[in-house]
Amino acid sequence: MRAVCMCMLMICVLAPCAFAQVDAHPWQVDLKGAWRFRAGDDERWAQPEFDDSTWELLRAPALWDGQGYADYDGFGWYRKWFYVPRELAGRDLLFEHGGVDDNDWVYINGTKVGEGRGCYIPRSYIIPARLIKFGAKNLIAVRIFDGGMGGGLARAPLRIRAVRLLDRVEVRDVHITGKIGNPQMVLHVALASKDGMRHSVELENHRGVEAFLPHRCDEPLCLAPPPDGRVTDDEYRHLAQEIEE
Repeated sequence: MRAVCMCMLMICVLAPCAFAQVDAHPWQVDLKGAWRFRAGDDERWAQPEFDDSTWELLRAPALWDGQGYADYDGFGWYRKWFYVPRELAGRDLLFEHGGVDDNDWVYINGTKVGEGRGCYIPRSYIIPARLIKFGAKNLIAVRIFDGGMGGGLARAPLRIRAVRLLDRVEVRDVHITGKIGNPQMVLHVALASKDGMRHSVELENHRGVEAFLPHRCDEPLCLAPPPDGRVTDDEYRHLAQEIEE
């Protein structure tokens, strides 16, 4: 984790500004609160046109056991509508939860975007832009299976937000070639894609430097330091030592 943080710090120091897509749009919607809930299992319950007006309202994140289902084990479905502003058009979103009890399947507007197994494990699922209705309400449906004891959407966070670059890639390696502080020095950052796709970002500066994030982790991202000497030898040396540690 420390190496990842230091990698991003080095990139920000070496470039006049941060990556254009490292931090995406700050929008997010908090899904804590009342959800429509029904015990049982029916795939039709994932569909937006299904009428859930007769379903009970349960709190989430919280186990269903303390809300009238103390002895219930098996499948249960949660449904909730959320609004996505038009200004986010074309952006992928991300659903995050802090852990369910036990397994979960997540649907957006009737299409499954992911599933996970294991109790109280934080998980996140990317929601492709093609599934989202921008400037309108959207449905998230979460199917839960509980094999015993407690069950439900158990732990926070419980939210949908705009995808950030680091939701898609992870840093595998950082190293420097050349003399620290020399304009010919190059910072090599090896990035692996989490979703098997190719991603690219641009550094918004007057030199028009472009950084390519490969889909193979053995292809490095190389950034040369600014030639105007704004970053000192001591700053480079300090950052390099932090990475080596």
